[in-house]
Amino acid sequence: MSLGADLQAGAEQLLIQFGRSMTLRKLAEGAYDPATGGAPAPTATDYTVIGVLLQYSDMYINGGTILKQDRRCIIAAKGMTVVPELGDRIIADGVTYAVLEVVVKEVSAVPATYVMQIRRGAA
Repeated sequence: MSLGADLQAGAEQLLIQFGRSMTLRKLAEGAYDPATGGAPAPTATDYTVIGVLLQYSDMYINGGTILKQDRRCIIAAKGMTVVPELGDRIIADGVTYAVLEVVVKEVSAVPATYVMQIRRGAA
């Protein structure tokens, strides 16, 4: 097993032990319909992921890019068939958060975790 695969498996085990099941919701925009003058509602596809939600330390909250209600969400990359992106949604404990930023943590080009800034109530 490569170092990247070892770290990916280790990250997954930690998140399974300390994390919980969440939903990553990917939204696909519908095509413009000239007959109605608009696009249909986005289509949602849900994926079950394992992760943790963490609060930002007060030293990072600046009232602009990071707000008090923002959270860090870390999910395991192992076994994922999709990659989280800006505009996706995370649903945890019945609360829906918008994904504002995604950072891939990888070793030897193998993703281990996705670390996201998420915001409750963001469009």
